[in-house]
Amino acid sequence: MNLNIEILRVLDVTNGSYPEPALLHELRLVLPPTITTAEFDSAIRALQDQRFITGIKPELGGPVRWKITDEGKGALNSALR
Repeated sequence: MNLNIEILRVLDVTNGSYPEPALLHELRLVLPPTITTAEFDSAIRALQDQRFITGIKPELGGPVRWKITDEGKGALNSALR
């Protein structure tokens, strides 16, 4: 499985914003072997640079919440065909 595709898939299934720690935990359950934090951070940065995901920083603090964009949904659909 591809880490970037799995991130998009999880965010698409949740249909809303997903807190970063929970997203990393979810990915560690579905991707063998366990992904590292560095791999996760790199994938998040790449997806954000491509505008496939967007991060929402809560005003009162707490973890970033990630959300898939329309471009990300299109990329996910193309990858799953």
